[in-house]
Amino acid sequence: MEVDASGRPTRALHHMLKVFLIDPRGRVREIYSLAYIQPAVMLNDIRTLHLEPHTRPADARTAARRSQ
Repeated sequence: MEVDASGRPTRALHHMLKVFLIDPRGRVREIYSLAYIQPAVMLNDIRTLHLEPHTRPADARTAARRSQ
């Protein structure tokens, strides 16, 4: 818990925020923690994902047919 100069709690909240790289099919391809986020690495990952063959995202009807 964080405290101010007089020792009182600051009531500051800390969240573990993450950023997800998701491909066109809706799959999580990478998870970035903001504690160690590097924009150059993210950009490289996005460019690499963009170079992959593009496939259309599965729509709800296709997913429903697969489950039958």
